[in-house]
Amino acid sequence: KKTILFSLLFVFFSLTVSSQQCVQDVWMTLQSKQVPKAKKLVDECLANNANSADVWLIRANVYLQLFNQEQEKLKGNPNATSRFPDAIFIANESFYKALELDANVTPKTGLFDCKTGQILCAEPIYNIAMKESATNNLPKAIEYLNIAIRNFKLDEKSKVLAFNLGVFYGQLADMYLQANDMDNYRKTVIEGSKSKTPLPDIYLKLYDLYKEENDTVNAGKTLKNSLLYVKEDTLQREIYITYLDYYSMTNEIDKLESTCDTMLKRYGNDPDVITSIAIILNNAGQFLKAEELLNKGLQNYPNHFGLNSQMAYRYFYEGIYFQDKETELLTAKKYTEMTAMADKKKECFTLAHDWSEKAYNINNHDRENNIMLLRLKTQLAKEIDPALKEKVDSYRKN
Repeated sequence: KKTILFSLLFVFFSLTVSSQQCVQDVWMTLQSKQVPKAKKLVDECLANNANSADVWLIRANVYLQLFNQEQEKLKGNPNATSRFPDAIFIANESFYKALELDANVTPKTGLFDCKTGQILCAEPIYNIAMKESATNNLPKAIEYLNIAIRNFKLDEKSKVLAFNLGVFYGQLADMYLQANDMDNYRKTVIEGSKSKTPLPDIYLKLYDLYKEENDTVNAGKTLKNSLLYVKEDTLQREIYITYLDYYSMTNEIDKLESTCDTMLKRYGNDPDVITSIAIILNNAGQFLKAEELLNKGLQNYPNHFGLNSQMAYRYFYEGIYFQDKETELLTAKKYTEMTAMADKKKECFTLAHDWSEKAYNINNHDRENNIMLLRLKTQLAKEIDPALKEKVDSYRKN
């Protein structure tokens, strides 16, 4: 038994000496800035010492230096190709493996510890993810962006971490949506909303998810929580516009109107904001409030497409309302009342037509306004511009 124990201790000691010696050799080679040679040595060292955290840690440093060295060379020659395209990923994986084997592993002098190394790998991997996304290689883009986010989150001292995470989670969510992976889209949006980012996008994505699920409680909580972190005035307005949608959805008309008034005090000089508010009011059937708001905007911006188009919708939607009432009265054989309702419908559709045509003369490339205008011209038996019909016909073909 003593002989067996001695043999095992001898083998263990030999392996330890072997790993320490080769780590020392690699470190000395790095010190003399012979990075490719250090790569060769560390690969050989790893082959015999796969369970040594020290070997994995120095390997991570070698490959990180290899990546950085190549990047410097590529800057001077944009047509050159990388000899070690996976170097940054090997470095990143090696930092993680070292930690997995020994949470207290420490680097040799002048080298990076595991946490610092992972943080340094984050931005290059993020940049590669964006390149993959640009070429529509979604699986790789998603894989790499997940790695980058995991690494960025280690940098608790970063003053821009929350801001950046808002961007990164939004991009990752968009990739999952593009890939039609709704389970991971939902998980990413929920996780991103926990980052306390000062950007509204991820919170608004979460709001939309809850809205689709008819979860008005969590939809409301999401908007309320978002204002704890989104402090920039111009960014807050997106949240307040969404609040209008929320109050419309929950039929809280008093809060809808008071929020609308608050927004007008803060952003009333911005025609795009007025347009956004009018969209919510029109969709909520608050036609008179929408009209009042749009008239104020049109006084200063008479040729703003959005304002003119929404004024058209204000009358178009009310015309639809009267049309539905007309049908009900026809079914009930209340012909006198039906005729009066038909007159109101025509009056609304005529006004809608005139505003829609004005909007068309400002911008004839808006799909929705073009469709509405053609429908109104047909309904009112007005002359149809062939160019308008051609545009709408092209939408149907596509």
